[in-house]
Amino acid sequence: MKMPMSEVLDRFTITKIRSERTSTDVEDEINIYKNIITEFRPDLIKKFTDRLYRANLDLWIVEEKIFEIVKSDNPDFEKIGHLAMEVRDLNWDRNKIKQEVSAFFDKTALNYSKVKYGKT
Repeated sequence: MKMPMSEVLDRFTITKIRSERTSTDVEDEINIYKNIITEFRPDLIKKFTDRLYRANLDLWIVEEKIFEIVKSDNPDFEKIGHLAMEVRDLNWDRNKIKQEVSAFFDKTALNYSKVKYGKT
């Protein structure tokens, strides 16, 4: 299945985080992504993977907080709501990075700008 570079780098960084923060063996998946990205300019790959890694790690950390609250005996749903809004904002930033990756690597870029609903 063909996949745009923005998705490859995003999945690569998420898989890397999963390998660092869980006991799941994802070595084969990481190697597949590494084989794909070695065909491209290393300076751009590093620039984008570093930024996507940070964005995805921030998302992972907030989602861990949500999971901890949900599995507690008395979940604070207001706190979950605030964290969910944080996830939305972090995803907004992550998608901007993915859009930049697409502009550099992908042959077709969608001329689309997402509306930031609920943001002032």
